[in-house]
Amino acid sequence: MNEELLWRAVLDYFADIARMKAFHEHNHIQVDKIIAYETFWLLRNHPIQIDKPDIIDYKYVHINEYILSYFFIKKLAKRLDKKFNANIQIDDLIDKFEDHELSDEFRKKLYYTFRFRPYTQQSLLLLVEGFITAAEFTLQVT
Repeated sequence: MNEELLWRAVLDYFADIARMKAFHEHNHIQVDKIIAYETFWLLRNHPIQIDKPDIIDYKYVHINEYILSYFFIKKLAKRLDKKFNANIQIDDLIDKFEDHELSDEFRKKLYYTFRFRPYTQQSLLLLVEGFITAAEFTLQVT
């Protein structure tokens, strides 16, 4: 972990959050925004670095995108668990969500997006909000 790049990601994240709070005149930030902005700035600053770049295996070239695709899924699972735990009791929701083949497919699409497609804090936020809304709709309908 490159501490300087990690520190830069943290500073960029908090600067973004501070601007958003000032613009919208809010004291608190929604959890969905935290997930989106945190992921964005970690992806942007690439804090995970390979020590010996001259012998790097190709599979490690996009290590930040790979790890953060798992991180994003973990954050969504925790968000779902917290949001729905009060209304619907699903034992081991986080583990079930992370281990499900559909989550793995989603994670692969995130990884691809993080590598090859443009994204912003706002597009990641829309992804989180859309995912949570779809999950809520599905749980209410069934």
